[in-house]
Amino acid sequence: MARWNSPGWIAGFLSLLFLYFSGLSTLPLLDRDEPRFAEATREMIEQSRYLVPHFNGVPRYDKPPGIYWTMIPFYRVLGPGELAARLPVVLSTFALLAFVGTTSTRLFGPRAAFLAMLGLGTSLQLLLQGRLAVADTPMVLFVSLTHYSLFRLLHRPATSLLRWQLFLYVSLALGFLFKGPVAWLVPLGSVLLHRYVFCRSPLPWRHVGLAWGIPFCLALTSLWAVPALQLTHGQWARVGLGEHVLARGWEAFNGRLYIPFYYFVTLWISLFPWSGFIPAVVQYSLKHRHDPRISFLWAWFLSPILLFSFYATQLPHYILPGFPAFFLLFGAAWKEKPSPSSFDRAFLCVFLIIFVLLAGVLSFLAKALSPCAQKLSFLLASLSLLLLAWCVLGLLAFHGKESWAYLPVLVGAISMGIFASELRNLSPSLILGQALRAHPCPCPYVAKGFEEPSLVFYSRHLWIFEDASSKGSPLASPPTKLAECKGELQAVEEKSLSTYLRILLEKKSSPEISQYFPNKGKETPGAVVFQGLNVARFSWVWLTWKCPRSAPAVPPKPTASPN
Repeated sequence: MARWNSPGWIAGFLSLLFLYFSGLSTLPLLDRDEPRFAEATREMIEQSRYLVPHFNGVPRYDKPPGIYWTMIPFYRVLGPGELAARLPVVLSTFALLAFVGTTSTRLFGPRAAFLAMLGLGTSLQLLLQGRLAVADTPMVLFVSLTHYSLFRLLHRPATSLLRWQLFLYVSLALGFLFKGPVAWLVPLGSVLLHRYVFCRSPLPWRHVGLAWGIPFCLALTSLWAVPALQLTHGQWARVGLGEHVLARGWEAFNGRLYIPFYYFVTLWISLFPWSGFIPAVVQYSLKHRHDPRISFLWAWFLSPILLFSFYATQLPHYILPGFPAFFLLFGAAWKEKPSPSSFDRAFLCVFLIIFVLLAGVLSFLAKALSPCAQKLSFLLASLSLLLLAWCVLGLLAFHGKESWAYLPVLVGAISMGIFASELRNLSPSLILGQALRAHPCPCPYVAKGFEEPSLVFYSRHLWIFEDASSKGSPLASPPTKLAECKGELQAVEEKSLSTYLRILLEKKSSPEISQYFPNKGKETPGAVVFQGLNVARFSWVWLTWKCPRSAPAVPPKPTASPN
């Protein structure tokens, strides 16, 4: 695997391409952030307001506008949709993989580069974040460019100082425009760790050009920040930075429980299937601990982990900015491994067995649910297939057969395509939204007990979320005059999927399980009842939609049965 144009390189790249584009346009918008980003971009174009994003008619201060701006050209060409919203993120993912490949080639050689690219591209966390219409992956790309620029300035400053200084400060500014202060705090933490923990020797700070670089970076950022602050009368700073950044640091968002050492646990899942190689990476790093390349990469990898370990709100993807550093270390460590030690072999086997068992549990659930919830069964089966394929991928790399990695990657791509198509058939927001676009209700849309942002995107209509009053939403309480004329969506019942797991573990029969998955909703006068999978809450939900009689006919009944 010594050349970029070797068959293994080409097959690996094409399989990763297939993996990231498989199901990209069919997978419905997930979680709650993805539809907010997608809809805010649509409203930005519709209203021609490009400095301050709006969601559901309300200013959205959560993130700077970088991610929205990159979606706009794709929306103009392809129209608003899942593919147009996700394409800039997928392209930034491949730019990140290209960066890791070229950087690893320069630092450690071509074989290390292939392993680093393969590892990062197939790690579970990037596989999720690198396909979703959110700001994390573009931010990670610019944070990575920032770190490499710092490394060149601090350790290889012989030539092109000005070029690398420009790279550094432009990357810092662009990173801020996508994700805010985290794009500055992670590199700062990395430099401090590198200098005072790992390196412990003076560094040529004058090469970084702080005297002109910091004002230059702030000037670039202020091209957007100053007009945005003026337009919002300072709300962007008070809400965007004060509530969404600082307040979440000392008070967990949405009442989440703070868990000590949270990231040292979730890291093993986020890096799967490459978590089993962590001992080998540590051994290699200890052997080369005086190498500035190794110490700098460890500082980079640990910086977001330590930074967010003291942050009250904890989410697994917060430490994603350090993943490129880990996989650069992984490629360097594994390319020099003449033969795995017994400890490496035992550790990897135990680690993979855990995930094989998890895949087995998913397969069992899929089989048990198939008589009464076939589509949900297909979802679980596709996840099980992905986990098994990734276990095979880890074994191939462990035995030096990474040139065959494209086979399990292709299997994973197929499983993700199946997952996306089945999930699309079960999304209540998508089903209702498409029906309402075909047969719109002339009255305001009101939702009770179902506050999913995807409703706004798929219906192309503003919604009043009545249950949002406690969150201070300006649209929380509809005016009194709307009471007699409104299209009303209400959650009738919602059951966590853990309920079905408990029933299966109690060995209930299929007829008993099927009562939780009725094939047909109960009809009520002037209303349609339908059901679907609420991915954001990992639950099965029954909804009713009512439209006034003075309005056009009730939309065709949506079908969101798991069968």
